[in-house]
Amino acid sequence: MRYCLVSILCLSVLVLTGCDSTKELVCTKTEKSGDATIKEEAYLVFEDDNLSTLEESMSVEAPEEYQFLLSSLANNFREEQEESEHIKKSLEEKDNYIKAVIKYQIKDMSDDELKNISYEKEIKTYDYAKEYYTNEGYTCN
Repeated sequence: MRYCLVSILCLSVLVLTGCDSTKELVCTKTEKSGDATIKEEAYLVFEDDNLSTLEESMSVEAPEEYQFLLSSLANNFREEQEESEHIKKSLEEKDNYIKAVIKYQIKDMSDDELKNISYEKEIKTYDYAKEYYTNEGYTCN
């Protein structure tokens, strides 16, 4: 009887909470170019091994004499990709630092939206995404 109650309790917990198969992948790459440090990061969320969210960021830290470069990068980012219901952008600017972030809600995007952002459908799975970013020089965990 006790075994039966424990089994029913365990089964109830599984049914009520569901089987969540969400995975996260974080890939980073840091490069030095002269006195500037460039850090890129990709944060991916997979639901049932399908990419649902992709957030990419790039930060650049450089001495004051590179301020024109940071301003140019900021302007390009503002003009490059328009925000939409499924695409959100943020830009942080400080004296010698800039960080641009763009977040895509991949699972909610139409085929046309995906095409407009040059999205590679092959990156949709966790294993392929990890291989892709690793081949691009990122370290993934």
